[in-house]
Amino acid sequence: MLIEPYGAEGLAWAMTLSAAVNFLLLLAGVGYVLKWQKKSKEQWKDQGLGFMRLMLMTLFIAGALYGLRQLYSFDLPFVSLIVGGIGSVLLFLALLFILRFSERKELQQLLQRKVGDDR
Repeated sequence: MLIEPYGAEGLAWAMTLSAAVNFLLLLAGVGYVLKWQKKSKEQWKDQGLGFMRLMLMTLFIAGALYGLRQLYSFDLPFVSLIVGGIGSVLLFLALLFILRFSERKELQQLLQRKVGDDR
């Protein structure tokens, strides 16, 4: 309906409207079908702190990868992809421990099981 008169802009608006309707239907489904309960203030605080840690991690990784790209320019795209991937993984693991995400304990247990303690 919007594609014919507006072209690509109409397609973008149609996708935006579709996403909004799907989100509202998802909220309705969670509320009525799954009997979603409201959270206490303490749970909201914990969830907000986790969200802020995640945003900080995302911004730091994006900034570090941007800086890496500005410092080192590789002519081969494959090498750039490999260096960026390795950098992302190393930064992710370091920030997981620095920002004290709860998943770090699971990662430590997994590594201890895989590597083992030979003492």
